[in-house]
Amino acid sequence: MNGEQRASIRKRIPLDVVINYAFLDSRRWRTRDIGLDSAFIKMRQPSLPLGAAVDAMLVLEHASGIEHHHVPAQIIRVTKEGVALKFGDYSQHTYNVLLRLLDAPPEYRLAEQA
Repeated sequence: MNGEQRASIRKRIPLDVVINYAFLDSRRWRTRDIGLDSAFIKMRQPSLPLGAAVDAMLVLEHASGIEHHHVPAQIIRVTKEGVALKFGDYSQHTYNVLLRLLDAPPEYRLAEQA
């Protein structure tokens, strides 16, 4: 056991995400895993400070277009591989989208993100 404690299950679902913080460069990164209340974002040498409040914009691409979901979050862990986010309050629509993604079989998620 690795000692991590989570309030909800996270799954390895690669999604594009833009982290907006102060005036730092807003580049697209990739989630390693995501859940309803948190995510780990893969970043090389992250420069975001522990405890920082950020806006995580999830970018979901699917056959009918691109959806952007803004999720307020806080940096709760920083490693050399990236940052862990704890989500704040977000919209009911975003909740429904995340719930569908987390419940979908892997082959469906990949087809939706292609």
